[in-house]
Order: sequence, then C-alpha cells, then structure tokens
Amino acid sequence: MSEISPLPGFAPAAASQAGLELAPAKVSDRFVAFLIDLSPFLGGFIANVFIVEFKLRPAPLSQETFLHMAAFWAGLLAVYQFVGNLLGASVGKRLMGIKVARLDGRPLGFLRSLLRTAGYFLSMPLCNFGFLIAFAHPQSRTLHDLLSGALVVESRAKNPAEAFILFL
Repeated sequence: MSEISPLPGFAPAAASQAGLELAPAKVSDRFVAFLIDLSPFLGGFIANVFIVEFKLRPAPLSQETFLHMAAFWAGLLAVYQFVGNLLGASVGKRLMGIKVARLDGRPLGFLRSLLRTAGYFLSMPLCNFGFLIAFAHPQSRTLHDLLSGALVVESRAKNPAEAFILFL
C-alpha cells in the first residue's frame, strides 16, 4: 500500500536538510509570546480611542477617525513584527525562550522577514485561522511560517520548573 504524501509545508524537514536539530516551539509558548507582543499595541489603540473619544472631541468618534487610528496601530505592529523577524525574535519570543529562523536554522533575512510580516496579517482574520494551523502542523508552524519558510524554535533549553511557571 502506498503512503500518502503530506501537503506542501506540512512535511517535517529532513535532518540532512536541516543540518542541525531544531526543536519546534510549543504552541503554548508561541501563544504567550503573541499576547506579550500584542498587548502594548492593543493597549495603545484602546488608550488612543479613549483619549480621542472622551478627552479631545466634543462630537462622537467618526468611523473614518477610528479606522485611521486602527491603521496607525496596525502599522506600528507590522514594523515591530518585521524588526522582530529580522532580529530573530520579538520581545515576547525572547521572554519565552523561542526564536524564528529558516528551516535550516539560519536567520530569515530581509525578504523572508517581510513575507512573514505580511503573512502575519493574513493569519489574523477569520478568528485567527492562520494561527490555528499550528495545532495540526507537526512542527507547530502557522500560515505566516509556511508562507515565509520560517520555523519558530526553542532558543534555549528550559528546565521543568521554568516551563511550568511560563505555562501558568
């Protein structure tokens, strides 16, 4: 009986192709890093809406102004993600002991970092479907990882106590 080949991007990287052993990051660590990274931008957006709505404007906030503020904060998030991809890890990833790299372990580089950042905004719509792919993928890769040829891996070994605390 013949074996069914996996979908493109879902096949695990061969050890000879990888050149070294990369341990994919846990979905839970990636989720906490995502929350850490998103929090200042979401908080800034909410504070921005509150200040404009209740402190600066006598009239209700228009939809156009709301969308401009959302675009501004989304743009800041995109720049932050791009720089994090280029450097190998955002603040949240560094705190969680994970990093982003190519499948062979090398840094992403400019073009892959840009592609991963663009893919990040494709992953968010439709209830974060692009992120949910990580639950089914053998290496916990998301849509933006698959698009850019990236893999989020453990950057350092964690002892069981640290892993438990980070989980909590």
